[in-house]
Amino acid sequence: MNSSVYIRADGNVMIGSGHLVRCIALAQMIKEFYTITFVCKEIPSNLIEALSENQFYLIMVTKESEFLELLTSLDTVVLDGYSFDTDFQKKIKKIGCSLVCVDDLFDQEFFADLIINQAPGVDPNKYKAQPYTQFALGLNYVLLRDSFLKSVLEEKRIDKTESVFICFGGSDQRNLTQMVLSVVISFREFKKIVVVTGFSYKFSEKLESLIDADHRVFHFHGINENQMTQLMWESDIAIIPASGILFEAIASGCKIIFGKYIDNQRVLYEKFKSLNFFESVENFEVENIMHSVSNIIKNKGGNPRLIDGRSAERILEKFNALATSHFEVELYYRFANLDDLHLYYKWANDKLVRENSFHSEPVIFEQHVNWFYSKVNSENCFLYLFINNAHIPVGQVRIEIVDKEAVIGISIDKKFRGKSLGTKMLLQSSNDFFNKKSFRKIIAYVKKENVASYLIFKNAGFINEGNIQVQNNMCFKLTKYSDLMKR
Repeated sequence: MNSSVYIRADGNVMIGSGHLVRCIALAQMIKEFYTITFVCKEIPSNLIEALSENQFYLIMVTKESEFLELLTSLDTVVLDGYSFDTDFQKKIKKIGCSLVCVDDLFDQEFFADLIINQAPGVDPNKYKAQPYTQFALGLNYVLLRDSFLKSVLEEKRIDKTESVFICFGGSDQRNLTQMVLSVVISFREFKKIVVVTGFSYKFSEKLESLIDADHRVFHFHGINENQMTQLMWESDIAIIPASGILFEAIASGCKIIFGKYIDNQRVLYEKFKSLNFFESVENFEVENIMHSVSNIIKNKGGNPRLIDGRSAERILEKFNALATSHFEVELYYRFANLDDLHLYYKWANDKLVRENSFHSEPVIFEQHVNWFYSKVNSENCFLYLFINNAHIPVGQVRIEIVDKEAVIGISIDKKFRGKSLGTKMLLQSSNDFFNKKSFRKIIAYVKKENVASYLIFKNAGFINEGNIQVQNNMCFKLTKYSDLMKR
């Protein structure tokens, strides 16, 4: 399998790096089987380096239309961000892509094929999704980078609570790092205090005065994944927000003090708080931090290991199932009506359709109107319009009775070519026609150079009965016989 996965996510001072970091984790989980391309409007320089180290591609865009132009119906799209609304999802589905949404708010209607939410205790019924939507919910699907998943498998014991890890993500606009550090250094029980700030952190000068005054404090700025994993693993306590870093601290076996400071952390905070495994400090008020640090120092032992380290296997299984179902689209048909006029006009003027037609010049709209009205209203013309399980038009089959012969033709929307749908369309339409009409056979005329169409008809049970010239074109004459004829 060598399918393309496009990941659309951003990171900056305002939104932080969490969306990109967990998407890097997801990409690491599936990279052996998929070609990964990140598409970003904004991305911190350190994460550009991380993409390069993992051999992921990066495309920068300035507007969403540029992203949509990259996509084909064969691609899988991953969206992670609060700006990708229902209408944007519909645009991606209209192209024919498989769609994965990484979400933690369930605050809108989703048209995704798969929704990933790694928070514990999420009820799929909370989502307003489609009948075809699948879910990957809870800690079994946690999006952790390689080094953190490996650390889950190592045994960690905390005999004494002597070291603490403090981190508030890539930007920390409220400078909670400095406030928490000022509380933590008042506890003489700690022999080592590790402070990690991200590339977008703007308060380093203020922080340095605290760091310089206490030899126990070690400041690390803009570090990579492996360094972060090592520092967490060596720490007994982690003081962190209810964001992606919380999952990393759990994987590292730390005792945890956590809270929330922005609204999009609320759901994750409440889910973990309800488990009663960690010290919660609500909005990081000083009094709450003092109380929680005192409690955690007194309590011996570590936290339960809530993550089993196998989420990569499960995520890959979900993507593989999605890729398989993407190529095994369920097809339904109805008969075309006058409302389909413009759709048929678009299909008729498709470049490949014109090349394979007996008349290759463009179709004039006025002529198309007269032709289409006559076919829709004819008892001798069957216009089968096929749609998929996402209610998207896939293509059409026309069976027309001409001079006492039933002649068949097919065209497939360019977004859905190459997925073996043509054979299914021919089988369903020809079987229906034989059930409705007492014809013994259906005939197709296919240009000799149109090999792809020839194979579609052969796979649908049409027999090559030799060459014939049709309107100055050398063609294969292909015939499908009714079951009655076979008997």
